[in-house]
Amino acid sequence: MGVYGWITKWRNRAFDKQWLWFKTKTFPQVRSICVGNLSVGGTGKTPMVAYLSRHFLDQGKTVVVISLGYKRRKAGNFFATSADNAMTVGDEPALYLEEFNRELGDRFFVYVCKRRAEGVADVLKHKPQTDIILFDDGYQHRYVKAGKNVLLTAYYKPFYQDRILPYGRLREHPEGRRRADVVVMTKCPADLSEADSVRLSAECDPYAHQKLFFSSVGYKEVVGRKAHWQPEIFWQSCDRRVILVTGIASAKPLTDYLKSVNVEVLRHFDFADHHRFTLSELREVEKFYFAEKEKAAAAGLTPPGLITTQKDYVRLLARKDSRLRELPWHYISIMPEILFGREAEFIDTLERN
Repeated sequence: MGVYGWITKWRNRAFDKQWLWFKTKTFPQVRSICVGNLSVGGTGKTPMVAYLSRHFLDQGKTVVVISLGYKRRKAGNFFATSADNAMTVGDEPALYLEEFNRELGDRFFVYVCKRRAEGVADVLKHKPQTDIILFDDGYQHRYVKAGKNVLLTAYYKPFYQDRILPYGRLREHPEGRRRADVVVMTKCPADLSEADSVRLSAECDPYAHQKLFFSSVGYKEVVGRKAHWQPEIFWQSCDRRVILVTGIASAKPLTDYLKSVNVEVLRHFDFADHHRFTLSELREVEKFYFAEKEKAAAAGLTPPGLITTQKDYVRLLARKDSRLRELPWHYISIMPEILFGREAEFIDTLERN
């Protein structure tokens, strides 16, 4: 297991027993859902939080997302505003600001903090009308107990096939899955068969108190700074040729999707999760884009599409070098799709006390 594994195991045992300062707080006056995983990334937490936010907003509820704001430059605990960006508040909060800008400050708020218990108390003090709090990546932050815990695990690398850091990507022992109320295997093929779901259920082996769901990635729109397109229309507009730039944990679902719709990736600039793009890296992208644009013009074709992820998009727009920021960046908006017609059951499970 290694030193890291023993430390996390002891920490979880301390919280289970409520030893010393390992005390968990509850806030029964507000509904709360924690979305997290056992690994260091790549399971689709941010799209799931956005999916749940949209569901509750559509019900007319006031939603607050609490996020750590990984790699943010602004210190302290605060409500993010439209003046913030990925540099000041971190990737995930900036993505929510982009996604829900119309509701921001009305019924949707993003609170950035390091300590979740302090964050909840502050939210309830300043936004007492809050109907639901969503904890983004809060599964290991055990000082607060959410009303429901949603554990995500990726189809391509489920927790039961992984190992604890530094030998694998798990942040804690797989037995930590016991704390979940709902387990979702994310990024499944959209055509996952019933037989495969039965096999995967047996491998995942959920506890009696848990429900297991399967979800795929739904690709909704191609979004640019000035317009939105249906994906097929956009692919036709760039002659089904794109340049792809990603800085996420796993781009495989995206590259698989592009292949499935017969879109050629001329080059994939593939960086690590939460990558902060350097000027030289982006100039390389710029150089390649304009070279391909010239080739396309000589062949009587339209320029290739310049595609990134939404999380990378908000980082790119936060840059100060306007020339690179003004490149024709686009991202594909995504949303989890619960498979086998079980979406209503999934929501009902989360809403049930």
